[in-house]
Amino acid sequence: MQYVGLDAHLRQSTFCVLDERGRKIMTRTAKGAWAAVFAELARIRPAFAVCFETSAGHGFFFERLQRIARRVVACGGNNILD
Repeated sequence: MQYVGLDAHLRQSTFCVLDERGRKIMTRTAKGAWAAVFAELARIRPAFAVCFETSAGHGFFFERLQRIARRVVACGGNNILD
């Protein structure tokens, strides 16, 4: 299992992938619409869990990420959704 931290924004998003020991495997920045982010994340093998900070549009992100990730966690303020 790999773990992804995602910093999603409207025009550019960055994510970091860690292995099961917490070692960084890669960091990528996807420029453009959110479709570019989902395309980049869909290439990650083996399965991964992803965490991102809630903001406007987080419901859409959560649902789309559930299609490609084994586990999705959204956090913001005092709330954690998974």
